[in-house]
Amino acid sequence: MTQPVRATPDATWFRPSDGGAGALLRVADGVPEEAVRRIRDAGVGGLLPIGNVVVRDGGVWLRTPQPPGPMLVDLLTGTDLDSSDAVAVLGGVARVVRALHARGLHHGRIAGDAVLLDPAGAPLLVMVRPGPADPARDAHHLAALARVLAGTWCDADGAALLHRFAEEVVRGGLDVALPVLPRAAAPGPVRRALADRWS
Repeated sequence: MTQPVRATPDATWFRPSDGGAGALLRVADGVPEEAVRRIRDAGVGGLLPIGNVVVRDGGVWLRTPQPPGPMLVDLLTGTDLDSSDAVAVLGGVARVVRALHARGLHHGRIAGDAVLLDPAGAPLLVMVRPGPADPARDAHHLAALARVLAGTWCDADGAALLHRFAEEVVRGGLDVALPVLPRAAAPGPVRRALADRWS
């Protein structure tokens, strides 16, 4: 087994020892295999893709074709990401959460170490277990994410837009807040280059 690449409250990430693409994740203790399979089989686009799920060495493991980064926590300083990137990432994550809610699922912990960029620069939400059945909790986490992005990637106009989203999602939910965000642009060269470093 290779050394861990990163650890989050959800899982510990490893590079595959066979030299293959993607990553191996050992899911946090206490998460049953069936919970991981439920997320994999939900068919929600924009989640971390999950392949094989196995129980080994007393833990639940999964393989994903996605590299172990970059996560948002890797990108909050020292990049040239801007307001358009913030709108695209926030909007992408929020739409995934709305799709989860439509299937009776909730995330429960949307944070900078639970959002990463795929190799094309599009956002993916890491989810390996269902969260508490509390849409308001997801809304508050999305509002917090919006405020973080407003304070790091955005100019004044972009920050105002994301703060408005944060207010609306807490007050009225995703159906009210999502129309605040303009249509997301495709990943630009900065986002693609950052994602490519991890591929």
